[in-house]
Amino acid sequence: MALNFTPFSHDNQDFSNQGHKRARTEIYPRLFNVEGDRISYIELANAQERDYNQGIDKTLSVSVPGFHGNLSFTVQERFRRHMYASYRI
Repeated sequence: MALNFTPFSHDNQDFSNQGHKRARTEIYPRLFNVEGDRISYIELANAQERDYNQGIDKTLSVSVPGFHGNLSFTVQERFRRHMYASYRI
């Protein structure tokens, strides 16, 4: 099986960074049904390796009312430009 990937570009990285900023305010709070300040975004030393080898872009820690500890989630973010909308499943 061939591995397909998009070569790195600063333009694509900037686009992904903007998508992540919107996800922090618009998607993740709704997804986890919590206020945005209950979600922490964990920066890991091996984040680039995890992205390349495991498809993990972000690690989130969510404080949920009624739970004694935070819940940890890994996320693979994929933001598509409008011209590529037809490639979505």
